[in-house]
Amino acid sequence: MGLFSGIQNKKLNSSRVNDSVGRYWQRLEAVEQLESQSKKPYLKVKKLIVNTFEGDHPVGTEPSHALFPDRYGYFLLDVKKLIRAALDLTTEQANEMSESDVESILKDKLLDGRTLEVLVTTKEGRDGKTYPVINYLRSVKEEEIKDKLDVTLQNRFWPEGL
Repeated sequence: MGLFSGIQNKKLNSSRVNDSVGRYWQRLEAVEQLESQSKKPYLKVKKLIVNTFEGDHPVGTEPSHALFPDRYGYFLLDVKKLIRAALDLTTEQANEMSESDVESILKDKLLDGRTLEVLVTTKEGRDGKTYPVINYLRSVKEEEIKDKLDVTLQNRFWPEGL
């Protein structure tokens, strides 16, 4: 009987970092539909911080954001907000998207690789705990990245080029 006997199929989780209060540029590494331990579907937004304006996370941190379906319909609205920012849509365009439009965007991986400006604040839940509120503000254009980030960071986060 060894020290690790009976432990099978366990993998390292590379992104157990939650967003912390601040304003960041975050590149969307992947937006994936996963299944929770209770077999319920959810979306996981894996991100990489490429610039920190305010906040505790240094450049290179890899936070993730989980979006869970709810009975009130906020899940679809939250996903539409993410899509609106990533694809530079107006609020009206995002509101007009159907569920199948949203599913198609996610299926086609149209959000992966996009860089967004993100504002993270907090709110107190009914249970008295403090929870992060992630606000996807806007898409960050290539020209702005070239203007604000030095060449070392550009090469680090976009080795294939912008």
